[in-house]
Parts: sequence; structure tokens; C-alpha cells
Amino acid sequence: MFTFEANVFIDHTMSHRKSSTKPVKLMERSIYAGRNCFVENSYKMKLLNAAEYKILDNLFQISTDKGSCHVDLFGK
Repeated sequence: MFTFEANVFIDHTMSHRKSSTKPVKLMERSIYAGRNCFVENSYKMKLLNAAEYKILDNLFQISTDKGSCHVDLFGK
């Protein structure tokens, strides 16, 4: 689970940071959804141990530091 989530997180971070000339960038799953839904649930279900959870949380904190992966709108 950790390897999968880390890889997805890196891929989505790169998509967030990729520049675009379009006024809107639509993404199926943001790093915020990955962190706040998938990583949290995986940890609560004991699919991630505490060290893996902390590493994924640190990756999220680094990637969102200073608004580098800004999101304007979340859909449901």
C-alpha cells in the first residue's frame, strides 16, 4: 500500500505543478484527496504503519508548502 500511495502522490504532485496555458486544470484526484482520504483511511485500516503514514504526510507537507500545489475548488 505504501509504495502505491507514494507513487500516486508523486505522480499527482507533478501534475499539480505542471504549467498550463489553460484557465482551468481539471484533475480526477488531487494530492489533497490522496492525503485526506486515501492515506488517512489506509492508516486507520492499518494498511499503513506509523512510519509509512509519517513519510506520506511529510511528502504532502513539503509539496504543499508555500502554496506550490494550490487548489481553487474541490468537487464531490
